[in-house]
Amino acid sequence: MPAATVEDSAGVRNDPAFQFLKPALDPRTALAALTQPTGPLGRCANHCGLSSIRVIRHKPGRRCLIEYGLQISAPWRGSRSIALIGKVRAKGLDSHAYGIQYRLASLGLGPSSRHGVSVPPVAGYIPAFHMWLQHRVPGVPAEIALTGTNGDIVARRVAEALAVFHACAAGCTRRHAVPHELAILEERFRSLSTVRPELSERLGSVFEQCRQVASGLSDAPTVGLHRDFYQDNVLIDGSRVWILDVDLYSRGPAAIDVGNFAGHLSELRVRASPGTPYLERTEQTFIERSIDVQSGRISAADVEITKTLTLARHVSLSSQIAGRESATGMLLELVEERLAGPLSGTGSGF
Repeated sequence: MPAATVEDSAGVRNDPAFQFLKPALDPRTALAALTQPTGPLGRCANHCGLSSIRVIRHKPGRRCLIEYGLQISAPWRGSRSIALIGKVRAKGLDSHAYGIQYRLASLGLGPSSRHGVSVPPVAGYIPAFHMWLQHRVPGVPAEIALTGTNGDIVARRVAEALAVFHACAAGCTRRHAVPHELAILEERFRSLSTVRPELSERLGSVFEQCRQVASGLSDAPTVGLHRDFYQDNVLIDGSRVWILDVDLYSRGPAAIDVGNFAGHLSELRVRASPGTPYLERTEQTFIERSIDVQSGRISAADVEITKTLTLARHVSLSSQIAGRESATGMLLELVEERLAGPLSGTGSGF
């Protein structure tokens, strides 16, 4: 087959923290690692070719994702194309995330699950590359589906999928609760105050109010928590929902994931120009369906509190993501407005 193409527009090769990855971006050595007897494609070693290598995400000094496009011509299955996504940490192989995703799939979230909720199947790992791999799965990014005319239908399905995910206990010992959320928020506000000192007093006041409202969360049982559940980590494939990036999986209150997803939809509305007309209905549908299907694990008040914490976190994130800096002031005002009124779940639409 033709020589494999290599795309590294993100510049991983030039990142000092990822010098160990140079062989992973070389077609010959990458294929050898993938097809070694103990590698992800060891069974197909004599029937496998590499067509492409593409860096699809890069957080300098920390993490990256590499997609390998492969052609497999095994006599027992015929010719087919697959893609594997390698997840890499600069500080070493994340065996915890690999084990969690493997267990979630084996405990009911596999690719053919009867309820239509799945995590991508894992494919193996390559310790020398600090990498574990999963299969690329099909689907439309949830943000596209949620912002269309049928967004409320999709929102109901996502709420149902999240409840299934929460009920699938993967035996994790990590714990995450609202005090952890507040610690993250405090650190983000401290960093933002350094670069935007004119906001320092307002940020301090907002954090103190967030701490106070967070104390009103109900004492709910813990579930299997995604911890980064928002539209970028969900794919819609017909009736099947794929839940991606479970690396932060922990035990914690369900309201954290529900409020996080709702908060991201509100943040998306702030950035939309001149506003996406269906998003308000979509967000409310997601919240209402979540409360219905979470079997008493959350209340409307819990969701509004955790949604407010998510929006507060986005005040800082907006200042760090290229193209979103103009939203910082709007988000801060929105959070201040929410904190000034009752967080009852029936607020101003945001």
